[in-house]
Amino acid sequence: MSTLEQKTIKLALQTVTPVSVGGDKGEQLSPYSDYITSADGSLLYYLDLPKLERAVLEARALDEYIKAIRTTINNNRSEFDLEAFIDGALKRDVQDFIARRVPQRGIRPGQRVSIVPIVKNAGSPYLPGSSLKGALRTAALYQWLTHTEDGHLHLQTAADALGHLRRLREQWLDLKKNRGDFKAIRTVEAEIKKHDRALFDERDLFGGLHAAEARFLVVRDTQPLAHDVLEVQALRRIRLAPGKGKSVIPQVMEAIPAGTSLHTDLAIWPAFRKKALAYWNTGDFAGIFQHLQTFSLACIENEIGDLTHALEEPAKNDFAPDLKRLLDFYQNLKARAEAGEIFLRLGFGKTVHDNSLMLALLNGLERKTAWHDMRAVFHKIRRESAFYPVTRLVTADGLPMGWVAV
Repeated sequence: MSTLEQKTIKLALQTVTPVSVGGDKGEQLSPYSDYITSADGSLLYYLDLPKLERAVLEARALDEYIKAIRTTINNNRSEFDLEAFIDGALKRDVQDFIARRVPQRGIRPGQRVSIVPIVKNAGSPYLPGSSLKGALRTAALYQWLTHTEDGHLHLQTAADALGHLRRLREQWLDLKKNRGDFKAIRTVEAEIKKHDRALFDERDLFGGLHAAEARFLVVRDTQPLAHDVLEVQALRRIRLAPGKGKSVIPQVMEAIPAGTSLHTDLAIWPAFRKKALAYWNTGDFAGIFQHLQTFSLACIENEIGDLTHALEEPAKNDFAPDLKRLLDFYQNLKARAEAGEIFLRLGFGKTVHDNSLMLALLNGLERKTAWHDMRAVFHKIRRESAFYPVTRLVTADGLPMGWVAV
């Protein structure tokens, strides 16, 4: 690889909607130890934990603090108030412990929720190159499956396998319904489990472990942003079909705000051997971004179709105003894409269609049978007219997460 001339392009990115690419999944910011909400609710005060811990020890309030935290862990409705504890037990002002002031959108007064942090470098948020590279690879696979002869053959093979799996699933359901032979049920279950969800194995395009052509594509992390380029979004879940949501508790996470500019480098070693990836060797990068636009436009059009269908349903939907706002957003995004702008979707909030190759089954074959088979086998959606997914996550402003302009 080192003997080849590397071709590099600089990418300018701008977030169209807030973007959240998660950091350590085991870490969350707690309202009982990590942050306090400002009096007007517009800001979250992230606390300097080492400084707070020292103050707790100096005030000999460790036992009281530990007891309060333990109660919180065992009872999500704990009445422990961190600000009152600092004021009362520590005899200190909250302002003494503020490390960062972060704007928040959507957390209602009195709500105590944990916050999922985004990936950071020394406290500064950024977009990881691995997420950007994953989006490019998915777009290349979609293009291969839907627009090339050998990719189409692979797609048809996947469709045939899905048909077989659906028949097995129907057989399994019949056995369960009729209390069939236990051994027969287990045999069918084992046959289904042999087939991985990843019917579209990217090795068919990019090569195996020791010849993975994806290694010839390198996308660097974006530059770290300033510490204050950060916000917290409390996401609501809305439904495309009438019905009640399972929970009104928002999903809360740190995010890079809409309108944020970032930059990165995309480097390619022109060593791709697959005919379908030959355009990656040219150095003009036009094909790569054209295919990214093709995939993103397919995702946008699918959302427009679902939202339009949802708004045409005769049954009353309490989320109709939210759906109309979302439809307006996607129609505008589609117009921009058709005018030549290039978009991709990153991080939290993506649907199964943004994050997989299901749309290849819908758009790459003449019949939708395989797409319905995929939904039935792996997502248990038997009714062909049903929405999937039936919910969407939106920001306090009613927008989807994760859209970025390239």
